[in-house]
Amino acid sequence: MSHLKQVFQVLRDNEIYVKLVKCSFAQEEVKLLGHKIKDGGLMMDGVKVKAIQDWETPAKVTEVRSFLGLVNYYLRFIKGYSAKAPPLTDLLKKTKA
Repeated sequence: MSHLKQVFQVLRDNEIYVKLVKCSFAQEEVKLLGHKIKDGGLMMDGVKVKAIQDWETPAKVTEVRSFLGLVNYYLRFIKGYSAKAPPLTDLLKKTKA
């Protein structure tokens, strides 16, 4: 509580205002930018995991690029990603005829 009082005092002193509806305090889990922060650890948000799992098979290069963009954001959470990604990135290369 003392830390919160200090933060609020600094905000007040600098005339910075926050909206109560956008604030949450004493939470065990916080969702932020597609991640969950809990017990000092960073995890993927379950909604994003579901989105990756349910992604339709790409039929165009732009769709492959979109999928890789999403997956690359979470590559640190995907075990063996470096071995799984090359076949997909190879689809982005222009073939020489």
